[in-house]
Amino acid sequence: MSGAHVGLAYKTRWTEELKMSFGLGLGWTQFSIDGNRIELEQAGDPALGDTYQAIGVPDATAGLMISSPRFQMAVSAGQVLGGGLPVYDGTSVDSRLEAHLRGLLSYRFGSGEWGWTPVLQFQHLRPVPSEWSAALRVDKAQDVWAMAGYRSAGAGHFGAGVRINDQLTFSYNRNWAMGTLAKVLGGGHEVVLAFTVPR
Repeated sequence: MSGAHVGLAYKTRWTEELKMSFGLGLGWTQFSIDGNRIELEQAGDPALGDTYQAIGVPDATAGLMISSPRFQMAVSAGQVLGGGLPVYDGTSVDSRLEAHLRGLLSYRFGSGEWGWTPVLQFQHLRPVPSEWSAALRVDKAQDVWAMAGYRSAGAGHFGAGVRINDQLTFSYNRNWAMGTLAKVLGGGHEVVLAFTVPR
């Protein structure tokens, strides 16, 4: 894939603690597929040809978040335009970019230094069944935290992190497939070192 995208973000404060953020992205992406380099387990898939094809399509994404020091609610949509990918002209296959819809809801309970936050998330991508996930995060003054959760598709995850200073944050996350997914998927490791640019 190759392309170019631009984004716009806007944030406003409703009250002393409650604020709303909105984001919008527009762009163009070219998708290239070389059918000669794909080895299929079952030959003859009508969605994949044996030639090189490329197509470019416009795209848009959008997101909205309402948040406070304790509460977060967010919804986002990707590939909103759902552009067609007629990379195999002359076939009956209709390849499209399906829109993604994701949502998040969390609230931090507790007083003093220690707090615990249940996190609920969902995502939908037609025609794949909708998926939800639930997690629990425990933190001390939001400087040190640990988290564990489960996804309805059959995957578990856990992680931990630490805020080193006002600019640096380090975290590690591990996820693994369960049930029938474990036969084809293993798991993943994620290590993040984040730097916040000071104003």
